[in-house]
Amino acid sequence: MLMSGYLHSRKKEWGIRVLPEQRVQVKATSSRVPDITVVLGGCPRCPSILSRDDSMFDMQERIEDCLAFGVPHVWVVNPKRLRAFYCTADGMREAKDGILRTENPEIRVPILQLEDL
Repeated sequence: MLMSGYLHSRKKEWGIRVLPEQRVQVKATSSRVPDITVVLGGCPRCPSILSRDDSMFDMQERIEDCLAFGVPHVWVVNPKRLRAFYCTADGMREAKDGILRTENPEIRVPILQLEDL
C-alpha cells in the first residue's frame, strides 16, 4: 500500500509508528480496524482507504467512533478518484490541494504524488 510505505519511510523523521490493519478499541464494547493506524506517543491517528464496497454513510459511522474515542485526525482516501478527506472534531474537509495534514507532529502526505513513488 503506497500510503503505508510513504508513512513508514518517514517514521523516524516524524516520530511515529505505522501499523497496518491494527484493531483500535473505540468503545468498551466495540473496535474498529482502520487500514492504517499511525501512533504518536500512544495517540492513534487513523487513515482509512475506501474499498469498493464502502459507502460514505458507513465510513461516517467509523469516523465518528474514532473521533469520540479521542483520535485527533482521521483521514479517508478514495484511491479510485484520488480524493482525500481529513476529519477532526471540527468536521470533515476535503484536501482540495491533495495534501493530507496533521499538526504536532507536522505530517504532510501528498496523495496525488503517491502513485509516482
